[in-house]
Amino acid sequence: MYVKDVAVNKEEISNFNDFVLAADVGGTNSKFAVYGDNVKKIFSFEIKSSEIKDVVNTIKDVIKFAKEEFSLTIDSGCISAAGPVSGRRINLTNSPLNVDVDRVFSETGLIKVGLINDFEAVGYGLSFVEDCDLEKINSAKPVEDESQAYIGAGTGLGQGLLVFNGERRVPLASEGGHCSFCAIDEYDWDMKTFIEKQVNHEVDYDLMVSGRGLVHMFNFAVYNLADNGEYEIREEIEKENVDKGTLITKYGVNGDDEYCKKAVDYFVKHYARAIRHLALSVLPFGGMYIAGGIAPNMVDRLKKNDFLEEFENHYAQKSLLNKIPLYVVKDTNIGLKGAANVAFNFKEKLLKK
Repeated sequence: MYVKDVAVNKEEISNFNDFVLAADVGGTNSKFAVYGDNVKKIFSFEIKSSEIKDVVNTIKDVIKFAKEEFSLTIDSGCISAAGPVSGRRINLTNSPLNVDVDRVFSETGLIKVGLINDFEAVGYGLSFVEDCDLEKINSAKPVEDESQAYIGAGTGLGQGLLVFNGERRVPLASEGGHCSFCAIDEYDWDMKTFIEKQVNHEVDYDLMVSGRGLVHMFNFAVYNLADNGEYEIREEIEKENVDKGTLITKYGVNGDDEYCKKAVDYFVKHYARAIRHLALSVLPFGGMYIAGGIAPNMVDRLKKNDFLEEFENHYAQKSLLNKIPLYVVKDTNIGLKGAANVAFNFKEKLLKK
């Protein structure tokens, strides 16, 4: 059920003074961990979100493991989840799961808990990403103390902004991924109409630039193109209980299947547009960071000319856009690190029992 990763042994625990719980509850995958001083991982649990019956019970399992394996008593932490924070609760946008802080308090023994949006957590985690986990996409150089932005396609499309307050950069949460999708050409319009018929509601960027979007783009390619895809690959993708977006990415990036390649090409085009829209809105001359679960699996594809050309494709602001540094974040634990950072260093954000 859990994929466990223990980063330190019992003897090393004495090197730490403080410990917190961190959780990153996503629409597809979820991670839970205990961190020591300065956001050093002690251990982590990873699980498919569909296998979680109750987030609180999973937190209890993590706290129990910390006690039994390391003799640790955890009393504070931070939970990030893929949905907007509403008071003391988050209902995930693309999952039936929820996080209720008052239940966490009453059932886990925690007395201080932060509750943040999953992409707010990405903002808090960026300062803990190693240089080796950043892939530069263009040649623009970051401007010190200027704002930064981050965006990431996974189950949905998350985005946010980091502003400098005179001492440090502070994340601002956003639900901008739910802006309406705009069709520019005939192919856009046909696909938008095709998807609207599948979902019976308006199409937004969250539905397009995401793992679900890749599946919609693949299905439209199958519907729209002549029958020239690889049948065995199509059969594999259409099986139940498989990560269709990951398979489409793999076969599309490698050029193994015409339908997958068409879906990935179209996805890259609209990812670039979504990033351009965010860049023009907030002017992140300190850097635009492309996070989420999909980008690390298509870094080489994002470095091709068509992605950058589409990002800079604006009749009036091309010279401005090419001054914004673009990075792909390959660290898949950035959300966990961000939650741990909040628990350690932003204690004013922690709710009390």
